[in-house]
Amino acid sequence: MKQGQQEPTTITTTTESSQLFHIGTEIASLDQLRDLVGATSCGAIATFLGTTRDTFAVDGVDKQVTRLEYEAYTEMAVKQIQAIAQTTRSKWPDIVQIAVHHRIGVVPAREASIAIAVSSPHRKAALHSVEFLIDEVKRIAPIWKKEVYSDGTSNWKQNCC
Repeated sequence: MKQGQQEPTTITTTTESSQLFHIGTEIASLDQLRDLVGATSCGAIATFLGTTRDTFAVDGVDKQVTRLEYEAYTEMAVKQIQAIAQTTRSKWPDIVQIAVHHRIGVVPAREASIAIAVSSPHRKAALHSVEFLIDEVKRIAPIWKKEVYSDGTSNWKQNCC
């Protein structure tokens, strides 16, 4: 290097929270989430993909579902999901990265409404934390689901585990 020249600098970036915790009309694929949470220190990446099934029980009777419609208090939901992620990290401290993406709007049968990915050096922490995350997101996050049936009726569903 010649005198007076500066050495090239290396810029290390961290994955932005907006990429890891997202609510919108589109969500990342599991491959994209895997890339977001992956790390060379991790021997496990556990994922969950929640999809719209074509039947739901209403008053003990199966009804044909054409789509789900999600609404959210988006800003608050992202904050709640971030808080859930912090709680998850306290329960499983070796977790390296967490990503949670949830769709809002219309989600037809067979399409994904939520995708979760967690990386960890070992599988048990990643697997257990994914289950905890989906249960807590459904229980706490201000995201509401309306089932729309083939007979033209619909039903708002209560959040629960």
